[in-house]
Amino acid sequence: MNEIIITTGFNWQDISILKSFVGKKLVKIRHDTFDVDNTVMCVVELVFDDSTYCIINSLDAIRYYSCPVEDIPCFHIHEGSNPYDMIKLIDDAVEAGIEKISIVTDTVNAIKKDGTDTFINTITSGVIFTFSDKHELGFERYSDFIEGINIHKGYNVLSQFEGPEYWLDGLEEDFNATVERAISVFE
Repeated sequence: MNEIIITTGFNWQDISILKSFVGKKLVKIRHDTFDVDNTVMCVVELVFDDSTYCIINSLDAIRYYSCPVEDIPCFHIHEGSNPYDMIKLIDDAVEAGIEKISIVTDTVNAIKKDGTDTFINTITSGVIFTFSDKHELGFERYSDFIEGINIHKGYNVLSQFEGPEYWLDGLEEDFNATVERAISVFE
């Protein structure tokens, strides 16, 4: 049996950058307009007093379950302004200090029903910023095949995220699969 590891999320450099945001004041976020509910297309700019970063959900060509190569949206952190000229961004004021950052990770364990392969897919489902007044701002990966980012605001925004079982949709036919959710918190 072959064991295939799939990672569709933040790498260690991205996580290191996210950790550096704790204690900083987030002045505003910039994103395209909400055409469908709270979903924006592939980029959210994070504007701090002294720097700008982007959360990007862009296509990466990776091995994805039984497909040798598939273009799958993956979260990344980009230093600097919006790299996509064709996406026009609007300002959304925040003006709050980041107290902690939570990274939401779902891990799918899928065994092909014929027993030939085991897949372990580690998915960054989202990231949540908690501010000093305890309100939150969450960025959730929209789906496996669309580069959207859902933006959630309020309190307990994790409750607005899709449940981890979302990632099992479509696997039932060829795989026996389970999923577990983990949350890494940085203060």
